[in-house]
Amino acid sequence: MIKPRVLQIHFKEEKTSFIQSVLQENDLQVIPLLPQKSIFPFEAEQNFAQYILDQKIHLILIDPGEDHLLESLTMIEYIKESPLLAPIPILVFGGKDSTFRCEAYKKGAIGVVTDSFGSEELINLIKAVLYQMEVLKPKDAVSGLPTGILIDQEINRRLEKLETFSVACIMVNQMDYFREKYGLDVMEEVIRELTLIIKVTVHDFGFKDDYIGQMDYNQFVVVTRPERVDTLCREIIRVFETEFKTLHYNEEDRQNGCMFFTGRRGDIRKIPFISLAMGISSNEKRPIFSSTQTLFLAQEVQKKAINSNRSEYYKDQRVLLISDWNPGNLNHS
Repeated sequence: MIKPRVLQIHFKEEKTSFIQSVLQENDLQVIPLLPQKSIFPFEAEQNFAQYILDQKIHLILIDPGEDHLLESLTMIEYIKESPLLAPIPILVFGGKDSTFRCEAYKKGAIGVVTDSFGSEELINLIKAVLYQMEVLKPKDAVSGLPTGILIDQEINRRLEKLETFSVACIMVNQMDYFREKYGLDVMEEVIRELTLIIKVTVHDFGFKDDYIGQMDYNQFVVVTRPERVDTLCREIIRVFETEFKTLHYNEEDRQNGCMFFTGRRGDIRKIPFISLAMGISSNEKRPIFSSTQTLFLAQEVQKKAINSNRSEYYKDQRVLLISDWNPGNLNHS
């Protein structure tokens, strides 16, 4: 059974074992940390970030006690300012201090646990957060593809085996407008058709151990080898553009070559047809240490394709020496 990994940061050692036992009894894998003199349990902040990435954390749970509220806010702010750590949800024990709870939310905590919470309420909250972040959701209901923790597990498995691989993030651009105009059922049909395109393409042009997942309703992931990733992306785009792109539009939109979308204020907007925006990352020419970093790099270059409004893919071409790697201060140049 897959166990989500919870980083448990406590400023008082006596509370660590109790909460740890509650989490472990509910199939959560706990990694406890007890900061000493500094708010960060390591000599440098980047080492703290590296530790979180290395441990493949899915959720951070912070209990500052009554004496370390300001320190915990600094820790939340640091985590949320790091592009690699920001996606990790944070829950904080807030006690009776309403000002602290408000500040914790402002800094980026997804939830604050008050003194009224019992062990059952705490577990239910944690599981709700993990499900919302798609960590506990094993497969997408529409496509049937693996999601959340299963994607992380596959990428991290390849990293641990020192495999060389590429990850392609494939997003359906303009899907929100398409869904609002044509409805949820039609959107789900597009998702199923694109899933089939990706599966057939990977089967025909990829390797047997290639992996397909779905991060969000309009975001797919393909894990393959560097020598095949270009071929897969080009073929997926070709099939989508020639056979499926305009399949579900009405005659008026087909003739106009775009969607005419009426906003809530009655304004009419000209929206491009849905397209595929792809970004590729790889550990072929640069070190990669976690699934979080892998997906972040792919989605970063994917933004170029999103802005183009046509089906394109871009690759992360940067080369980074291990000595230059600092996960808390990633160079975006």
